[in-house]
Amino acid sequence: MILLLTSPRSSPRLAPPARDIGYAVALLIASVVFVWLGGTSTMLLRTWPWGVVAIIQCVAVAFRVHRPAWALAIVWCGVALQLSLTQEIGPQNASVLIVLYAAGRYGNVATRWAGLASAAVGGGLAGWYLAVVLPDGMGHDRGSVLFLTVAATAMLTLAWITGFLLAVLRRAEKDRIAAALAAERATHLVAVEEERSRVARDMHDVVAHSLTVMIAQAEGARLIAETNGGASPPALMAIAEAGRTALTDVRGVLADLRAGSRENAHPSLSRLDRLIAEMRTAGLSIALRVEGTPRTLPAAVDMTAFRVIQEALTNALRHGDASASADALLRWNDQELQITVTNQTRLHAADAGRGHGLIGMSERVQLTGGTMTAERTDDRLFRVHASLPYDGGRGR
Repeated sequence: MILLLTSPRSSPRLAPPARDIGYAVALLIASVVFVWLGGTSTMLLRTWPWGVVAIIQCVAVAFRVHRPAWALAIVWCGVALQLSLTQEIGPQNASVLIVLYAAGRYGNVATRWAGLASAAVGGGLAGWYLAVVLPDGMGHDRGSVLFLTVAATAMLTLAWITGFLLAVLRRAEKDRIAAALAAERATHLVAVEEERSRVARDMHDVVAHSLTVMIAQAEGARLIAETNGGASPPALMAIAEAGRTALTDVRGVLADLRAGSRENAHPSLSRLDRLIAEMRTAGLSIALRVEGTPRTLPAAVDMTAFRVIQEALTNALRHGDASASADALLRWNDQELQITVTNQTRLHAADAGRGHGLIGMSERVQLTGGTMTAERTDDRLFRVHASLPYDGGRGR
């Protein structure tokens, strides 16, 4: 069970960090002080089972971040031992709340669901234990058992929900930052490639023109000399030949420079035909429709539009039904480009729109001032719709 719930955060190192060990020791000391001051029966300190239970539950706190699955298993083992010995509730039981919070915050999917399930089961056991089993319990009154069960379940579940929500917020923040960095990096790369192309054009206009003039003048001087009956100076012939060679070399260098720029260019709608051809080769039948007059988009918007279509078509190929077909619509409106990709999904493809790719695309679209939705309709269609303003959101 422990192996199946091992968190993806787990590292080869088995021992928890010193800071977490310190937290566990602090909780154990607090439990001992609480008992010593009379918070519970002082006789507990004279019995070794109390110490074993307290140590087990505090050890779980030490592993809560490093290995949350282990912590979950350890803390419930301590609770089971505590119930079997009918021990009173003490500060060490706060470890259950701490570990459930950690399971929701740091655990993987299996650990999180196990933590939620254990919170529900543990709440029921806690209500029964407090109302019925303990010597000073509230008796077998059904209302008392129900009240304590609901209260304990709510407290344990709230701890797990708090950790889970913080994990979701942290993941969303990381995705937003990653999308922002990707968009910034893409804009920078496009700017570099545009500058590279501009330099190539300027070099061609200036250097090639100058070399052409030099060659023409050398050839003209040679022809004039031959027309006047004299021999053309060898220097003129050498100048013309060197100029032609240099012009050929310069044009070759500029051609390589522009070719490298095209090869390294960032994805844009200019590559849409190639993308559709690749998807069709992979087995996806695509019907592309374009409405309105295409416009020149800012680099970031252009790249985002391409990425949305690419991710939507990839999603259609992965989760579509046996026909593997998709309809893509590009509508160029007055203020924005609207992209709609629709495909038929398999009957049980419930996770068609839950992948990180579409979530990342939604973040990228928002960074350009646009909106995006990805949803499954009642007629088993999955539709991705994005609206991208031409100004990249600067006018909003």
